[in-house]
Amino acid sequence: MIGIVTESLSCMTTEDRIFDNCVIVPAYCVRDNKILPDSVREYPYGSKSITTRPPSATDYFNAFKELSKTTNEIVCFTTSAKLISSYENAMIAAKACRACKVEVIDTGSTAGAMHMLIKLCRALEGIGVGYSDIIKILRQQRKNIVTTFTVKNVHSIKASNKSGAIRFECPMPILNQHPIFYFEPDGSISMKKNASGNLNMEKELLEPHRKHFPRRIALYYSDVTTPVRELIREIKESFPDADVMSRRVSHAIRANTGEHLICIVSHSM
Repeated sequence: MIGIVTESLSCMTTEDRIFDNCVIVPAYCVRDNKILPDSVREYPYGSKSITTRPPSATDYFNAFKELSKTTNEIVCFTTSAKLISSYENAMIAAKACRACKVEVIDTGSTAGAMHMLIKLCRALEGIGVGYSDIIKILRQQRKNIVTTFTVKNVHSIKASNKSGAIRFECPMPILNQHPIFYFEPDGSISMKKNASGNLNMEKELLEPHRKHFPRRIALYYSDVTTPVRELIREIKESFPDADVMSRRVSHAIRANTGEHLICIVSHSM
């Protein structure tokens, strides 16, 4: 069996990890000089005064080394290299791991992008596709991931934009406007427009996904709100043939986006 490694920003639950048989390397949240592993459990504190760190090269190396005891083929999925250094760190670890083959895939997105490609990997393996061909397919299919999201406060996003990978291509939102962000094909993020009111926000978040007839679509959220409940219902009605899921985002994602994050990730074959 192929060994699979990903990071906690995949927002996979313990049940997901067990079902898809993968290793989740945690990012870290730093608060009051305490370093805490990232997780998707209920938030014991708010997102203020928290800084985050991606998994280190050592974290990835240790995961690869442990898996190499039971497999000689590993694939690792990371958040967009444009945003954080997970991909770079995983690549360093992969080159240092001589006990087995390790391929690292930059998903060009985050959260559901990793989860969906993991599911695809297991499905391909299940029908007998070989490791090299699986890697080729995964690298192609990452281009079929679509990610849109909105947040309550753009200032949280601006503050986390240390790499300059987030572009603001329209005026800052005012009053009841919601900023609409897109992950671009190169893994960067653009704020494309503002949507007035919850209904328009839902429409703008879903529109890019409707064009691709997704096989899988997922809603990620930081807080359970009325728009989140309405979007889950709308997604199920709009994509009756798709595999639909919803997940709470991890502490680290919430710390960088602020409250009321709503994110939709889809994958079309």
